[in-house]
Amino acid sequence: MNSNLEKIGKTNTWLLKELEKFNLKPEQVLVATYDRRWKNVLSSKGKQKMKEIIIIILILIIIIFGGITTQNYLNSTSQELIKDLDNIKALVKNDNYTELNYKCNELYNNWKSIEKKWSIIVLHNELDLIEQALIETKVNIEKQNTEDGMVAIEKSIFLIKHIPEKESLRLKNVF
Repeated sequence: MNSNLEKIGKTNTWLLKELEKFNLKPEQVLVATYDRRWKNVLSSKGKQKMKEIIIIILILIIIIFGGITTQNYLNSTSQELIKDLDNIKALVKNDNYTELNYKCNELYNNWKSIEKKWSIIVLHNELDLIEQALIETKVNIEKQNTEDGMVAIEKSIFLIKHIPEKESLRLKNVF
């Protein structure tokens, strides 16, 4: 370093004074250049590392926040669908087919709006299985086939409960 300073006619003391102008110590500086127009260009190790650490922390916060938000959305919407299916199950036991048909159509329409958002997060074959089970439920209720309707409802509940469990950040899901 001293030989480089000598080449431009400067001393180590001069360099220390220049660094003091920027509130820096020599161990904090990665690269220091000096051009002929008397402009100092400094690259501080500490500032660069701090920027990198802040960027990494921000990325991690975004990932964690996104994961928590996604998991909460899956949990709340799956609970909403399961609640609707439980209501339909209770109506099947009462043989109230007029209201059953209405509730099945309402459930299916609700599913279609949820499915659009879930398709961003969940594998499509899982969504297809849920769709198939909900259609089976709807068709069996329309035909007043209560036994097969109850089986389809239980299948739908199982598949919908499975989604938040499968998408959660757990050791068994990572490996």
